[in-house]
Amino acid sequence: VFTTYLGGSSQDRLQGLDVTEDGSVYVTARTLQISDAPTTPGAFQETALGISDNWVARLSPDATTLEWATFLGGTDADEPIGVHVDQDETVVIAGRTFADDFPTTAGSLQTIHAGKSDLFATRLTPDGSGLVWSTLYGGAESAAIEASALFPSGDVLIIAEPLGGEDLPPTPGVFDPVYDAFDQMLVRISADGTTLVFHTYFAAAIWDAEVTESRIVFTGSGDIDTPTTRGAFKEALLLGENSDAIVVVMDAAGSQLEWSTFLGGTSTIDSGLGVAVDATGAVYVAGNTGSVDFPVTEGAFDTTSGDGGFVAKFLPGGTDLVWATFITGCCNAVTVLWDIVIDDAGRPTVVGDTNEDNYPTTPDALQSSYVGPGQFGDVVLTRFDPFGETLEYSTYFGGNGGDGLSMVDLDGLGDPVLGFFTGSTDLPVSPGAFDPTYSGGSDTGLAKFDLASTPWQVLGFGLAGAQDTPNLAGGGPLTPGSTARVSIRGAPPLELAYLVAGLTAIEAPFKGGTLLPDADVVLALPLDGEGALDLSFLWPALPAGIDLFMQFWIEDEGGPKDWSASNALKLTSQ
Repeated sequence: VFTTYLGGSSQDRLQGLDVTEDGSVYVTARTLQISDAPTTPGAFQETALGISDNWVARLSPDATTLEWATFLGGTDADEPIGVHVDQDETVVIAGRTFADDFPTTAGSLQTIHAGKSDLFATRLTPDGSGLVWSTLYGGAESAAIEASALFPSGDVLIIAEPLGGEDLPPTPGVFDPVYDAFDQMLVRISADGTTLVFHTYFAAAIWDAEVTESRIVFTGSGDIDTPTTRGAFKEALLLGENSDAIVVVMDAAGSQLEWSTFLGGTSTIDSGLGVAVDATGAVYVAGNTGSVDFPVTEGAFDTTSGDGGFVAKFLPGGTDLVWATFITGCCNAVTVLWDIVIDDAGRPTVVGDTNEDNYPTTPDALQSSYVGPGQFGDVVLTRFDPFGETLEYSTYFGGNGGDGLSMVDLDGLGDPVLGFFTGSTDLPVSPGAFDPTYSGGSDTGLAKFDLASTPWQVLGFGLAGAQDTPNLAGGGPLTPGSTARVSIRGAPPLELAYLVAGLTAIEAPFKGGTLLPDADVVLALPLDGEGALDLSFLWPALPAGIDLFMQFWIEDEGGPKDWSASNALKLTSQ
């Protein structure tokens, strides 16, 4: 759809990306050396002040117009970690600052710079012209910022590593109030910037987080000190293992773990780098592995590579994998997946970078071959089907320089916007792009892809049973006579699963849960010994635009009334 550069003549490194429903693109980048990155008249801060600055911008949905751009920082080094657009179109930036004169507002949580480097959270007006509020958070020591997220309420989550100890007191009742070396801290600040909601520690490296109003979901890498929960997929490291990727779900109050698990094999470089959550509560993680014994699942896209990127989907309760796959090339090269997003149909889109010349691409790839310099790499963007078995789309993207450290977000149609750090002078810039020319040092690159829409939508309404909440996925065209498929995982083994389907959603209380479809069709089907079922069927001759709702109910002694239920699906005929 578009490609554009962003930045000035010094280094501009993308640190955050958020795309709104209408396709507006918000970015934040770290700029170096009193940057000349573009700003707009009336911006809060039109010139750079420090040796590195936060740069924040909004682009039009077609990337032809810089709607506003501003610097944010003081006269020392500043570094952002994320940008988040709230429902009222105010823009939250989080990061860290070394500047004593970083801009803060009266009445905010902390207005005075206290340490070598402090964390910051700032809420900008919708047009980038002023501060709604801005606060610091820090003690006498430094803190290295790792991730941020925005709650639906407007509260801000910051995840950071205290360096050299931590003298900020945790709040009462949190999960871990005691700082130990190499802990990271999770801090929640109120939506008005005045109140510390909680401060807790966690014994692991944390690289990415996503939040809902009731949950904090994060991933990273952990060791023997990392807490896990009983019944989770992998409760402990195996003999000889030093570390693994971790996937953790904490309650939104920071007081307890819903579940926490290791994920990996015997390599020491397994790490979760991106995390996402779908409408069912299922958790997806992407990252990097060197383990040939990484727990990929039967039938997944790639079960043999054993080195490079991985993608995995967990049941909502974290007790097992729905699926897990490698995604990489081969042969003394490196692929790292940095970010993941999930569309309404449960299709993961992952991005990363690679210096492999045989990363898997699809026949319709925009760039089917590797073009970057050998020691650096190209960016890759890959969309999987909902079952983790096939690639719906996969492409390289890059030019004659090093391209990497990528991130991705979706617009309201589910089309991905790819952001990355680029040293390439020859990106395929689109006509009318805001910035068609590489400015030097390094730039931010943005590219939007128009990928096929889907007639499937994943809905909630699952009901947990003895093992977990059964997870239902579906895919395939919904044209008359075409073959569609649904797949259920995480149900109790060898029980009957009752498929309930109807043309109307009734949302009726049923068996301790919610029955979504009106029961026009009820079909009893046996689950296998793993609590799984795959069902393929021909789509009937229905007019385009007709909706069908589908859900499975399973006899389950661990359910509230001896039943569990999968999430529901909405299917729209084509």
